[in-house]
Amino acid sequence: MLKIEVKFAEQYYDKYSGETKYKYAANWLSQRASQIDIILSEEEVRGIIKAKLKNIKMEYEDAWKKESVAAE
Repeated sequence: MLKIEVKFAEQYYDKYSGETKYKYAANWLSQRASQIDIILSEEEVRGIIKAKLKNIKMEYEDAWKKESVAAE
């Protein structure tokens, strides 16, 4: 679920960058979590977003490597 939400925030807030994008994404994630009665601290939100972004980047790197090998 979080992977989808982080990808959504990345795409939806694409006009922003850096800390501004993070603030919008963190606020959005906190609101979604509170809708299902999950209260997250700022540190938890930051950790979740960082971890998911790292996972997403690793997945894309793997896919890009496979594509470049297939193209050769």
